[in-house]
Amino acid sequence: SLTTRQKRILVLLMELGSAGPTIIGRELGISPATAYRELGLLRDLGLIDSIGDGKRALTEQGVSALDSIL
Repeated sequence: SLTTRQKRILVLLMELGSAGPTIIGRELGISPATAYRELGLLRDLGLIDSIGDGKRALTEQGVSALDSIL
């Protein structure tokens, strides 16, 4: 089950379309290193994917997960 912070990251990615750890960290008030670690966990779960330029975006599975949260 996802943590509140992980859910907030998924919502943020939905709103922004894509973002990297620096933007996510700034938006959520966490360090880029923490954001990077969380993004890695979400990627391992198949909820997000790297799209180049250090940015991540939701996968279809991530969108489905978000639908069940919201």
